[in-house]
This record gives sequence, structure tokens and C-alpha cells, in this order.
Amino acid sequence: MGGVEHLRIGPDLAEVGPAAERIRDLTTTAIGVEGGEAMELAFVEAVNNIILHGHLSPGDRIGIALQTDDRGAVLTLEDRGRPIPPVALQEADEPGDPLAESSRGLWLIRALMHDIGYESADGLNRLTLTRRADTDRP
Repeated sequence: MGGVEHLRIGPDLAEVGPAAERIRDLTTTAIGVEGGEAMELAFVEAVNNIILHGHLSPGDRIGIALQTDDRGAVLTLEDRGRPIPPVALQEADEPGDPLAESSRGLWLIRALMHDIGYESADGLNRLTLTRRADTDRP
């Protein structure tokens, strides 16, 4: 069981849903329903942030790589949009206003994943989300 799946989508919110369903289906097979649903939600939050805040051009693509095995799932998103501001990553440790309709995406991603990595260099942003098969949060 496992492998690597590659997808590419444009900066269009209409493309997020079908890709999210594919991510959920692949991770559910590898790490169970709870893990698949968590990965799907984290994916939607991350890609929506890229589309809404990354200022991508219509011809740009968001690269998606999902690696799964019996130990867990690793989702890597790559884009050439505006990088995540360092302050936003720091503030993601706190949930903020629970009634706010926005500005909780990074916090939610952090709450759902076991590990998050982010780097931005030479115009390429890379966000890596890891969910272990053991669904107990650390």
C-alpha cells in the first residue's frame, strides 16, 4: 500500500474540491477515515490560502504531491505566488477569534497535522504537511 500521486491545479477555487476529494480518498486508504478527512481539510485550507493570498497569475499552477504508506501521509504543495509572511506562521500557534470567518486557516492546518514544514526560496514556496497513521495527536 502507498505510493506517490502528483496533481496540478490552477489558481481557481473551483478546482480545489475535486482535488481535495482525491487527496481524501488516497489518504483514507493509507491512514484511515479520520486521517483522510484531516488531510482533506488541511489541503483545502492551504490551497485556498495560496489562491486567495498568493496572487498567482491565471496561467500559474499549484503543484501537489501526496506520498502515502502504512506510516502516514505527506502532502507537499508548491507554488510561485507570494510567500507566507513569517508573522502569519508565528501567529498560527494561537487560534484567534473562534467566531471569525477568516484568518484561522494556518492555525487549523497546524492543529490537524502532526508536522508542518515551509520554505520559500528562489520564487518557489513549498508547504509540507504530514499526518501519521497513528491518529492520536502528539
